[in-house]
This record gives sequence, structure tokens and C-alpha cells, in this order.
Amino acid sequence: MAFWGVYLKPNEPYTLHYDDDDDTVPKRLRITQATLGDATRNSPARSIVRCSIGDKPTIAICSLSVKEMTCCQLDLEFEEPHTVIFSVMGPRGVYLAGYLIVSPPSPPTSHHHALCHEGKEKALMENAGCRDAHELDSNKTERMIIKILVLVVTRST
Repeated sequence: MAFWGVYLKPNEPYTLHYDDDDDTVPKRLRITQATLGDATRNSPARSIVRCSIGDKPTIAICSLSVKEMTCCQLDLEFEEPHTVIFSVMGPRGVYLAGYLIVSPPSPPTSHHHALCHEGKEKALMENAGCRDAHELDSNKTERMIIKILVLVVTRST
């Protein structure tokens, strides 16, 4: 997880870019807060934060004003293969803050699992002094029979 923030200037679109050059690691952006920027103009008018994704219509994600609401809690998550553009309509800029989430690596595939299992089996064979899996199975069976016999003998005496 890494902090993320941007200042959106009025009427200047901002295109979302991930800082990391590694495109193989999927990332998500969670925006948690929008805060009205410092007053460069003394205006009671609203500043509306808008967002557009790819060719979908632009939507308003929050509306801020000096008189009513200067800060807004958000819970918006973006993991888009398309371009994400934020913009502000109104007299004041808006700060967006949140964090980047790097998705954990995907779980091992069945091929990976088979390779791990094969490696463990090979180590077991080496430790048992066996040449192949069949001999290892025979040794396991012999050990199991010996344990059972030991249990039977100790219980009967």
C-alpha cells in the first residue's frame, strides 16, 4: 500500500497514471477523501469533482463548497484498464487523497504445485536412501507394518 494524492486545478483534466513502471503488477487506486483547495477567489460557488473512464459518460463524484462542505469522505476504488480522467468544475481546486493497493501475486498454479510436490518427494527419497518413488512407497509400507507389529506386541504383553 502506498499513499496517493493529487491537486486538481479547475478546468484542467488530470489523467491517472501509476508511478511504477512494472505493468505486470496489477494496481488499484482507492480514493478516500476530497478536500476543497485554498481560496484564490472569494467565491461561494461549488467545485464539483468529476470522473470519466474510457468512453463512458462523465460522472460527478463529489460537490464541495466553502459554506456547506469543504471536505468529503470517499470510498472509491479504481482498477481500470482504460484511461481514468478526473476534473474539477468550479472556482476552486480540489485535493484528492487515498492510496495505491498492489495486488498480491496470484496463487500457484497446479503445475507449480506439482513441481513443489515433485521436489518434496525427491528430497524424501534421498533422505530414505531410495532410488525411485516405488521403492520409497515400499519402505513406507514396511515401516508402517513394523510400527503396527510393535504396537500389537507391546499391547499383548
